[in-house]
Amino acid sequence: MSKQLFHFFVILCITVITACPVHGKDSVSSPAEGDTEKQEILKLEDDYHRDTPQSSITYFLEVLAAEDFKTAVNYLDFRNLPAKIKKIPEEELAKKLKIILERAVWIDLAALSDKTTGFSDDNLPGYRDFLGRVKINEHESVDLLLQKVPGEKGFQIWKISNRTVAKIPAMYSVHGYNEFEQKFVDIFPEYDLLGWQIWQWIFCFLIILALFIALSIPLWCIGYFIKKQNTTFSLPLASFVTGPLRLAVLLYLLDYIVFQYVTPSTAIRHLAELHTFKLLAVLWVIFSIIDLGKDRVAQIFEKQGLQNS
Repeated sequence: MSKQLFHFFVILCITVITACPVHGKDSVSSPAEGDTEKQEILKLEDDYHRDTPQSSITYFLEVLAAEDFKTAVNYLDFRNLPAKIKKIPEEELAKKLKIILERAVWIDLAALSDKTTGFSDDNLPGYRDFLGRVKINEHESVDLLLQKVPGEKGFQIWKISNRTVAKIPAMYSVHGYNEFEQKFVDIFPEYDLLGWQIWQWIFCFLIILALFIALSIPLWCIGYFIKKQNTTFSLPLASFVTGPLRLAVLLYLLDYIVFQYVTPSTAIRHLAELHTFKLLAVLWVIFSIIDLGKDRVAQIFEKQGLQNS
């Protein structure tokens, strides 16, 4: 068992080291290039930092993270909306958009324009910029757009397009809380970590605990039966069954069970897609099997040597 733990520790260290990002030097524009772009990058000192697509979304996401929906509505364009959408409170639309962004799309702030003019080569009208795409079904998706609109101080500012705002209820019907989740939302306070609310983390922990117990009982019984054989090979084999094998089965079952009941946020989904812990478990199983094989071969040779003597 000590060999298995040592291998697991080595694999964990290698995985952490290789997962660390390597930071290169930031590109620095020449003075001449900076002079020509100075007017385009100039910030107009809007109260909500909506001067450029990048700054607007950066501060919009910050107020959403703070659950400040009263301020968040200042980043949405509510002009010329359909009558049925106008009936929905503005703060409720902002709250639903927060949930959609957490669950359905990954916003790359670095990919957004930091110029007051936005991008001019994105095949969109000059007053619009692309933010992301939300999938509705296999054949339909909604483009999240930013739009340049008249500001309160007489200059143009960037907001979430009214075309996108009008689609919030449709997107929420797919990516919002279902009836099962809504019951917990009404009970627990609103606080999220990596896009998951408190109740989602609690529910996930309870599922992990239940799976761990459900797996441990039969595997412990199998391990106990193997130990009772009272051979030199039975102890390491029993440790394999109750150790790395149990962990590997647990991690693979989690993917299929947890996300059936709790919709993952984009952050959780990205972490899950890395399969880091699954890889660790599989490598631990492989190294453990190698150790078992080595031990078994050593025992066979030892037994043959005793017989020959």
